[in-house]
Amino acid sequence: MGNYGEAHKCFDEQLKLCQSLPSHHPQCGKCYENIANLYDIEGEKPLALIHYEKAYEIYTQSLPAYHPDTTKVEQAIESLSL
Repeated sequence: MGNYGEAHKCFDEQLKLCQSLPSHHPQCGKCYENIANLYDIEGEKPLALIHYEKAYEIYTQSLPAYHPDTTKVEQAIESLSL
């Protein structure tokens, strides 16, 4: 098992760094996706869904249609919404 607390600290720091980027920068989307993945692993499905949705919003505004990152997050949202 991983150290989830330490992972949360790292992702929180990454999120702070993203605040210096434009709000819909793809790297910000990746940050939210990483946080969502961590919550998903921890079984925190509602929190994972919130972060996947934020990543999806950023990706759809900053990446080309059908980009693999957008598709991956869309599939994660669908699986959590079942």
